Amino acid sequence: TLLIRTMLELLLLGASSASLASLASPTARVTAEPAMVYDFRKEHCPKLPQPWCSSDTIEGCDADIADAPMRMWRRSGGDGTVFSLASVDLGSRGLSGPDPLHLKHECVLYANSTRLESFGDYAKYEWIQGGRYFKENNTVYALTHMEWDCKNAETCPYYGYQPPLSFFSAVTLMVSTDGGGSWAHARPPPQHLVAAQPVRWNVSVGGGPNYGFRSPSGVVEARDGSGWFYATVSAGWDNAGDVVLGQQSGTCMMRTRDLTDPAAWRAWGGSTYDVVLSANPYTDPATDPARHICAPFTRMTYNSLVWSSFYKQYMLMGTNQGADEGGWIFMLSPDLAQPAWSPPVLLDLGEFISGTGNGTITKTNANFTGRFVLLDDHTDPQLWWEDADRTVKRPVGSCEPCPGIGACGSNMTLVPAAELDRLETLPEFSCGAVGLYNTTGYSSFLYPTLVDPDSPSDNFDEVGATAQLFLVASACANALSTPGGVVGCGVVDPDGLVVRDLVRAPITFA
Repeated sequence: TLLIRTMLELLLLGASSASLASLASPTARVTAEPAMVYDFRKEHCPKLPQPWCSSDTIEGCDADIADAPMRMWRRSGGDGTVFSLASVDLGSRGLSGPDPLHLKHECVLYANSTRLESFGDYAKYEWIQGGRYFKENNTVYALTHMEWDCKNAETCPYYGYQPPLSFFSAVTLMVSTDGGGSWAHARPPPQHLVAAQPVRWNVSVGGGPNYGFRSPSGVVEARDGSGWFYATVSAGWDNAGDVVLGQQSGTCMMRTRDLTDPAAWRAWGGSTYDVVLSANPYTDPATDPARHICAPFTRMTYNSLVWSSFYKQYMLMGTNQGADEGGWIFMLSPDLAQPAWSPPVLLDLGEFISGTGNGTITKTNANFTGRFVLLDDHTDPQLWWEDADRTVKRPVGSCEPCPGIGACGSNMTLVPAAELDRLETLPEFSCGAVGLYNTTGYSSFLYPTLVDPDSPSDNFDEVGATAQLFLVASACANALSTPGGVVGCGVVDPDGLVVRDLVRAPITFA
């Protein structure tokens, strides 16, 4: 028959079983429970000496959390270990080990944000994401997610505007000459700019949806010997695919032959790679935004772009329709020069994992203690919870901070300023903080990264029939009451720490 003859021809050509598998519909399934990679509660590093930090979420405080997809490479120029990062804008630390399955969290700071306030520098808050390692000189060039966000009244002239008024994003380029141990801009800002919407920020623009490019994928080298390096970049923050300032939101392909030059990248414009995304409207006011628009091909975000030796095609894996809650998907293309992506395939997560998390909240038998207080001179409208021993206080955000517990009116006690001033201030009041509820598990799994521990590439940009799905796991660390009186998971624990672990789960392709 024709089918038998075709299979024999493939075998005679030396095709592997993966080539035969690619004739059928591709599938992928998670085959086991997630394993711990980084346990925040057990392994997070001490805060830097910053005594003003009542919470690690305050600007300038040291969070030591995972806030981006994991990226990793095998350092041939150093000690041969695998170095991995899951960057954060407030003090990034890495993980290292003999292979991707045995990584250990490090306390050495490898990068921190530049925090330049000037719009046109594109160097405010920075997350190192899409790295490419070169073993001959132990150097990494990495695409970086940058956000301009106004958080500090003393340094930011636009403080007081609430997001999205004070927010936009861009992609820039950073370099490490010691295998990832320390980083600098590849060129002095703003010459390190790779992708930005060429529109000057103003209050009118800021009043619309969040805009800019973001969340670059890892970088994959073309397998055809052409010398091209490819990556994806997401346009906008609207997962619905709407047009923002002329640019349709979604994910675009881009490529370069020179990773050292931020301006050398060209994005897919619909028929070829001819779109410059590095135009800077602050250094070139005559820039026409219409000439710098890429053509999205998917709404997938937080992508891993790799070569599949199993399917003999390029693979893109990321969020389903731009949201982790919908699970994760992958697509295949035989070529990236003229990409022809397959329909998306949803990962079969079985009973092992869910994008919506597995957090649980249980009510305890504890009785509510303490009282709600307000300054008796009414000079400060802030409502507080005061513990029964009159030693600590927590700010309260609503008149019913837990179901069935009122904090205002007759439930509120007026106290003098001297009493409030002597109390130690703790993070915000929550149902979990006062022992009314216990929480376990994770509220969500974020930022997927596909890695094959047996990859022959130092950059782990090749996967076979099996791989590992690395995820950032946001803990169900606190019990919070919503306006509707429902208690839900919170990622910030009663001590004010953002609790995020790193986990991994095995995947099998067929």
